[in-house]
Amino acid sequence: MADQEALTGDISIQNKGLGDVTANTVSIKQGGAHDVKATTVEITMGGANQVEAESVILRQGGAKSVRGDDVVIRQGGAVQIKADTIQATQAGILFNQSAQTTLTASQVGAVLAEEVTLDQGAASVVISRGETALNQGGAVVLIAPKVTARNSGAVFLIAGKVEGEVTALFGPRAAVAFGAAFGVVMGLVLRLTRRR
Repeated sequence: MADQEALTGDISIQNKGLGDVTANTVSIKQGGAHDVKATTVEITMGGANQVEAESVILRQGGAKSVRGDDVVIRQGGAVQIKADTIQATQAGILFNQSAQTTLTASQVGAVLAEEVTLDQGAASVVISRGETALNQGGAVVLIAPKVTARNSGAVFLIAGKVEGEVTALFGPRAAVAFGAAFGVVMGLVLRLTRRR
């Protein structure tokens, strides 16, 4: 692998791997790069360690870390994304932070966003400062001021206002009671294991 490619124009990487890449536009097809910095990055059936760009498109590709204004993922994945807008279809994301996140048929570990739309997908944790819309989706923990849902569910639901069809195993009061009981049990378990 080359150590670094530094260009001011465009670079296309196909069927090979490079080290760090800095360019205006970077296109990676069936290849990879270590760290990529550009205005526009498009990765198809390839990957990168870190990607930093205004616009990032991953198609059947992935990255460890993505920072950008607009991030689009189609049948790909990322460990961590920080962007203004994230649109993911059939994707897997461990953690994402954005102003607006739209997930379609995708799986995500944790979402921290202003607004979240989860369409036929699932999330472990969704924390939204604005509205969260679920359509045949689900979350383990869902916290938002407003939730609009259709045929969706959550294990723990804490919301100021809920519209539509959402099934919650634990509402706000039950979630607090469950958390307190879980804390007591874990405290006893830890105390007993320390005595041994």
